[in-house]
Amino acid sequence: MKINTPIFNDQQKRFALILLSLFHIFIITASNYFVQIPFEINLKLTALGFADDFSFHSTWGTLTFPFIFLATDLTVRVFGAKEARWIIFIVMIPALIVSYIVSVVFSNGQYQGLGALSEFNMFVFRIAFASFCFRTIIRCVSIQPLTSIKNLVDSTKQFHDIWFSCRYLYVLWRSIL
Repeated sequence: MKINTPIFNDQQKRFALILLSLFHIFIITASNYFVQIPFEINLKLTALGFADDFSFHSTWGTLTFPFIFLATDLTVRVFGAKEARWIIFIVMIPALIVSYIVSVVFSNGQYQGLGALSEFNMFVFRIAFASFCFRTIIRCVSIQPLTSIKNLVDSTKQFHDIWFSCRYLYVLWRSIL
């Protein structure tokens, strides 16, 4: 017989709600800002005898994106799948606003001043809105399969830890490539 006792009391859940909400907003804002800043890696492989050099173009946002999965997983673990869907959806609205403000005020990696908010920046809005749509749909859709997998492997703690560690490494690796 399995007895389900709550892990967190109401006060701890309120505190976790505040921390996780701020974490979601921070990660989304950072990802949306950093996606504007490109970087390139060039390796001169011809000096080693290869036919071509290696060149990799990306943005700094690819490095912060995997933390969104961490925030989602923590929210599901603390509040359950049903509540996590609502929390994530509701947090996306302030994240969209904060992301837009930060990206406009610090456009092109430089402080533009608060006066930059007087003009509507379509480029930044498109990034923030596309991020909002993508993350809202993907998070709400992905919560159920992840919860099912977690419940399936929960009986063996060691396999559970290995599975989720591999999943995070896989998501991190795929987001960088």
